[in-house]
Amino acid sequence: MKQVYKVIWAEIAENDLQTIVSYIAEDSVSRALQILRKITKSASKLYQAPMRGRIIPEL
Repeated sequence: MKQVYKVIWAEIAENDLQTIVSYIAEDSVSRALQILRKITKSASKLYQAPMRGRIIPEL
């Protein structure tokens, strides 16, 4: 049976993403939303190939 994984965002990662998107939105809201969707889509795929992501030692 295939092991099921769950993608969990660290609080600091969520905060960083929000900061990045807010910064980009100051120039272009549509571009900020486009980047947000791209990042969250990529992150959501990690459950299929968890070794593709990077493990942060301090977590």
